[in-house]
Amino acid sequence: MLIVLPILISGGLLSCNQPPNGLHSGVTQSSQTLAKPSVDVTSVREISARSQQNITVYLEGTVGRQVPLAGSQVYELVDATGSIWVVTQGTNLTPGDQVLIQGIVRYQPIRVGGNDLGESYVEEQRQLFHKPSQASTL
Repeated sequence: MLIVLPILISGGLLSCNQPPNGLHSGVTQSSQTLAKPSVDVTSVREISARSQQNITVYLEGTVGRQVPLAGSQVYELVDATGSIWVVTQGTNLTPGDQVLIQGIVRYQPIRVGGNDLGESYVEEQRQLFHKPSQASTL
């Protein structure tokens, strides 16, 4: 998977005249062999403050807690402004990994006594960058 990802990313960047949804053609090289695309990253705080749903965002942060689901996984993405839950089909993440993802903001309403205690979350569309934590590479 790690070998295929840079091929897919670079192939996607080179095959289109117009980059998709805020993806810039500039690419910065990371300390890993994977290229990390330059995108307009949204902070977790911005998502929490938004009332909009079904919008595409780019998030960057550290993988926190994880919860397995049937056929998918939920993980906590933590950045400097907070944390948000991300639903993914991938299972290649471990706590401490650094990721850059493209996802869609969703909202799950939870009604309790006439109050909405719901929460925003992100449905991951694709991983643009993944750097395993030092602990997972030892």
